[in-house]
Amino acid sequence: MNKKMDKNNKLDENGHLDIKEKDKDWPADNKMARFTDIADPIEKALWVAMIKGDRVYEDGIKWTGLKQGHHAGATSPDPSSTLHAYNLNYSKKEQDRDVYREIIGIAIQLGMEQGRRQIIEELRSLSLTLSAAESILSGGKEMLESITKDDSKEKER
Repeated sequence: MNKKMDKNNKLDENGHLDIKEKDKDWPADNKMARFTDIADPIEKALWVAMIKGDRVYEDGIKWTGLKQGHHAGATSPDPSSTLHAYNLNYSKKEQDRDVYREIIGIAIQLGMEQGRRQIIEELRSLSLTLSAAESILSGGKEMLESITKDDSKEKER
């Protein structure tokens, strides 16, 4: 069993994981999240599912990780709703998806949001590189025009 889980986290009287951290928003300006901000709540949810066994469908799992990205929100409920006892039961009975598949689904959605943010970071970097290249090229063009004008003046003499 994970020592970090045993030492720092316990189930409260309602069977919810007592986590000291609060729900976290994604970083501002589409910046990427830290790996631990994504992975730790997923790991904790998996531990709770294993500890509770079938009781998880009665109690649900308290989610305190990152909110899903706004793109996933258009088609899927947020992680807190997904892991609510009512929704876990519905998923199991009506869609044949157990709690582990639901947690994996949350992990995939968070990974997709992180990937979207990574692409934005790369596009920002590319944009800066292109701006610098454009600046260099326009400066080079001005320098070439200046040299050409100087050569023309010398030939006129």
